[in-house]
Amino acid sequence: MIACNKLFIIFFVGLCTLPFTLSQCQNGWSQFGHRCFMIFKNSADWPASEENCVAMGGHLASVHSSEEHTFIVNLVLNATSSDSAWIGGSDTAQEGAWVWTDGSAFSYTYWNKGEPSNYGQWENCMEINYHGKWNDLYCKLVLPSVCAKCQDGWLQFKSHCFKVFTTNENFKTSEENCVSAGGHLASMHSNADNVFIKDLVWNTTNSNAVTWIGARDAGQLGKWVWTDGSAFDYSIWSNGQPDKYSPLEQCVEINYLDQWNDANCDNRHPSVCARRITSQSANPSPVRMIHLQLKMTSNEDLMASNIKVFAEQLKEKMIKKGLPNNFTLYFEQLQKKSP
Repeated sequence: MIACNKLFIIFFVGLCTLPFTLSQCQNGWSQFGHRCFMIFKNSADWPASEENCVAMGGHLASVHSSEEHTFIVNLVLNATSSDSAWIGGSDTAQEGAWVWTDGSAFSYTYWNKGEPSNYGQWENCMEINYHGKWNDLYCKLVLPSVCAKCQDGWLQFKSHCFKVFTTNENFKTSEENCVSAGGHLASMHSNADNVFIKDLVWNTTNSNAVTWIGARDAGQLGKWVWTDGSAFDYSIWSNGQPDKYSPLEQCVEINYLDQWNDANCDNRHPSVCARRITSQSANPSPVRMIHLQLKMTSNEDLMASNIKVFAEQLKEKMIKKGLPNNFTLYFEQLQKKSP
């Protein structure tokens, strides 16, 4: 008797409407939120895959929401015939303490049932498997991989993408420009943050230019705050600063010594902007979503490549039925049942 596999598939159809958001990613990369993603189809082990991503200016992808997860799963299905792909989670440093290679917070999970299992005591790297869920796997196995990096002109450090705005503006305008880009003037919370921003300013301006960051006087004597609302738990004031030389010195600049100085907020400088990698685009395109649940029966054991072909055929039929051809078919979930 031939066994039939019943496949239940749930899709989301995203119908994009004007105005469109122009992609800020290089050719071959796909934009989601403030990051660009690419599938490396050539299989490699997890360490080599991470090295490949770093060489491209990014890291193996971190995942921070169900929407981002669905986006990545569809990238894998559309770009490869593989059952799975490497992403950036690992617990190689400490068993059970999972972290992302890009340093962002490990705040969202989508493990397959019973995972992570650390089967054989060697499973320390993360894949997205055939079911679109996470599984811990032996790091030396070879798979395609998903890379992620900040949009063009931005550079990732920990959980943020950074950019130096080189136009000289006052503090208020600099913060407004940053908010329009989806972020705030940069905050610092460690020596590592300070070194990164110092190097970013130097590499962008070819000098140690005086530059605005996101600290300002809160209106109380000696109380400073960050415009992004984070804790003011680190400082590297220049000698004798802040000195309140005048009542107008209520904003913080990085001076030519790469240290902080309280300055007149009307001074005009370049600025350092930071936005969270988990933020959505500042002006996202309106999207209408249609939820579809389908059932199909097959005499074969359907693989990812079969699902991809089915999705392409379904999209063609939906276009012939009158849907606009600029929609995206998002795979969300599947269940396979055998009688």
